[in-house]
Amino acid sequence: MSDDRYVALVDQLVTLDAEIPEVEFKVNNCDPDKIAILVSAISNSARLNDRPCGYIAWGVEDGSHEIKGTTFRPAKEKASSQPLELWSANVISPSLHISFPRGRTSQGPHSITRNSGGQPNPHQIQKYQLHQGWIRNAKTCGSSRV
Repeated sequence: MSDDRYVALVDQLVTLDAEIPEVEFKVNNCDPDKIAILVSAISNSARLNDRPCGYIAWGVEDGSHEIKGTTFRPAKEKASSQPLELWSANVISPSLHISFPRGRTSQGPHSITRNSGGQPNPHQIQKYQLHQGWIRNAKTCGSSRV
């Protein structure tokens, strides 16, 4: 993603009045399990709301939407000795296109997690022999099992 497109996307997302089921704001979080659940839930919510994709905007404060920057480095994060992007793609089923483009605005480094939402079947987390589906709650934008 070009720097101009990246900055424009961050600028567009922070103008939302609040988080919506297919958009989440995070300053820092590198817990692979939480990220996989969130990506799955956002993708399922995007699908239910007829959106082509969902986003996690890293480096943006949740309540204020103030751009803070982040220490989250998706290309350097690992889960079970695999790169985070590969691990996430392997534990979410059906297959989900996830990308972690990274960029910089005048306020600091940021990352946008973009995931597709157009699958006909809900995405589930396949881990420890459990198959759990997640969706974002429209009122609280919390993730709930389905």
